Amino acid sequence: MTGSLTRDVGGRWTALALVLATAVLAVFARTGSDWDWVVALGDHVRSTGTIPSSVPFAVAPSEGWHNVPVLAEVIASVLAGGGHGLVVTWHLLMVIAALVLLAVAGRYRGGSDSTVAVAMGALVMGGLPWFGILRLQTFSLPLFALVVLTVARQAQQPDRGIWWVVPLVALWGNLHGAVLLGVCVLGAYLVLGRLRERVV
Repeated sequence: MTGSLTRDVGGRWTALALVLATAVLAVFARTGSDWDWVVALGDHVRSTGTIPSSVPFAVAPSEGWHNVPVLAEVIASVLAGGGHGLVVTWHLLMVIAALVLLAVAGRYRGGSDSTVAVAMGALVMGGLPWFGILRLQTFSLPLFALVVLTVARQAQQPDRGIWWVVPLVALWGNLHGAVLLGVCVLGAYLVLGRLRERVV
């Protein structure tokens, strides 16, 4: 009974931290200046039906540029069509989804709910310039958190679920270049965790 009550109180702290984080981010949420070029490229892709090999409105030469985040550009274009409110709401949803996934990952690593709540608050306040401003990097936030959660879960109970990271990385690769960071996290786990266990 006591253990159940402790878990409930801890759950309330985590939920409270999420609510406060959402409120703070809703107040400080802004659109970054680099978001406009993502929307503009998405508009170009949607209007022409082609993926440009250069940035049409770039001042510097950009021929031969590989337009990797084309999926992010199209999504940004669609979101921008719904107005500023929709864009900011989407940004907040992405950030909160990332925080929830990281909180679950923290629990997998043995953190108490109160510890996770404090860590979440520190993360939001310390990273407010990154979490509060909508940029192309916003696409990477929940995906990186999902990779961290997958690795945390696999470290506790290894199974074939690790293969879900493959389509995740494929999707992420068409959204933002930070997919390389996710691959590094996954690679570190596979080499230092999975492979070492098999060798030993």
